[in-house]
Amino acid sequence: MTQDIPTQLSPDRRLLDFAWHRQEMYSQNAVRCRSRFSFIRNLLLVLSVVIVALSVADASFTKLELAEENSPVTGQTYELILSVLKYSLITLPITISALLAFAVKFDRGNNWLLLRGSAEILKSEIYGYRTRTREYRKNRDAILAHKIKIISERLKGSAVHQAALNPYEEEDPPRYELGWILRAIIFFCKLARKLFDSSWNRLFRIQKISTKNGLQDNRFSDLGADEYIKHRLEEQFFWYRSKAQHLDRELQFLESSIYFFGGLGTFLAAVGQQSWVAVTVSLTGALSNYLDFKRVEATLVGYNRAADGLYDVRAWWSSLSSIQKQHPKSYERLVISTEAIIRSEHVSWLQDMQDRLAEIYGENEGDTSPKTDNIQNSASD
Repeated sequence: MTQDIPTQLSPDRRLLDFAWHRQEMYSQNAVRCRSRFSFIRNLLLVLSVVIVALSVADASFTKLELAEENSPVTGQTYELILSVLKYSLITLPITISALLAFAVKFDRGNNWLLLRGSAEILKSEIYGYRTRTREYRKNRDAILAHKIKIISERLKGSAVHQAALNPYEEEDPPRYELGWILRAIIFFCKLARKLFDSSWNRLFRIQKISTKNGLQDNRFSDLGADEYIKHRLEEQFFWYRSKAQHLDRELQFLESSIYFFGGLGTFLAAVGQQSWVAVTVSLTGALSNYLDFKRVEATLVGYNRAADGLYDVRAWWSSLSSIQKQHPKSYERLVISTEAIIRSEHVSWLQDMQDRLAEIYGENEGDTSPKTDNIQNSASD
């Protein structure tokens, strides 16, 4: 979970070690909650499309006449298909209703936002501690301990404490033994994803962005300007660029699919297959809903804006003379500007996702769910 560190930590590193463990605990649990939230929401979208397709198929099969009425095999197969469609159309709506009720209470969407906000704020405080800037110029141990306490208290009584965190501090992430069927499904899903990415990259000649930063951060030493730029500014810059590239590809694929199924529906109507138009409409609606709840376009804009801001800060620092770079105020301006850009992007993303969750859960649930505003403002206390 963490990089290897000496077993005997100096007193000034013990607090920082604890802070990193707490930050990683928040981050890993946020990833787990996000995966659970996305899985349930995607499953609901898929099942809604399947129900429409089965309904159209059931209507089509009931209108068919057996070509060979005296064939018992054909008749049995026909009856079996009708039975499967009938019971599927009974069980799937019940399943969706149960999933919707389950999702409102247990999909961990609010937990994801609260934990992600806490992880990013604590990470920013750690870099403030290591650069000795802002309020960390003097008595930084006491200040960092106070910040950790504030962030932790913001989560008390929230949805995060209504579920067990896994892993906790200094624990390895859980490892699950999967059966061969699940391993095969995961393998083929990963293989399909790689083939899709490879085909898409060949069509549009997309190359993966290199991080260019081969230096490893020991995560405990104090940071000078060059180290801070490499381990914080540049690392975050290339993370934004890489994510923006991925989101751009995803946005193109989803929007192209929406146009394709829209055109396919028009074609089916023109050739007299009006009943199947409902399936294409359902697919178009599902893709639009997916695009909306993932906030792909809004997130892409935010990442590009943040990356441009970090690039401008890096260019400003490069324009300074050697004497200007040695001035403490220049270094502090570098750190404050970088952290402000990262924080601004993250706060904007949190607010956007919080508004989306309020729409998904409904006004009543949105009013009673924990707000991320407290988490966003905790660093300023």
